[in-house]
Amino acid sequence: MEREVGGGTPKIRLVAAGAMVVLIVVVGAYAGSMLVGDLTDPMPNASFTHEYDDGTVTVTHAGGDSFTTAETARLEVSSPEAEVTTTWAAADEAFPVEEGDTVRLTGVEPGVTVRIIWTGTGEEPSFRVLEAFEISDE
Repeated sequence: MEREVGGGTPKIRLVAAGAMVVLIVVVGAYAGSMLVGDLTDPMPNASFTHEYDDGTVTVTHAGGDSFTTAETARLEVSSPEAEVTTTWAAADEAFPVEEGDTVRLTGVEPGVTVRIIWTGTGEEPSFRVLEAFEISDE
């Protein structure tokens, strides 16, 4: 008696092969993401306070993550409306930025928005606005 190995209808074999391909793709994608990881920069989690006095805003790192050269290429405080920017830390200067550290931005008036901008150090450096606030004279 002759026996057929790998029998079954062609439709069943085609469905099984398709399911196997999908499974391989899903497992491969998951494994690849675990090996490579996230190529974008993880955004730091920090809080800030600010005080305004006669054209100058003082920004203080109020808590959360410190900023080091490991994950931060640049930390700036900027007001596009006032056309002023100050670098809090860049390259190896002024790092680390930790809780209690301050920076001053001059040339701002009430009503303008000030932004704290972080730039990461990854393969494709990204920048993010960590916080934005409007200056009031109150």
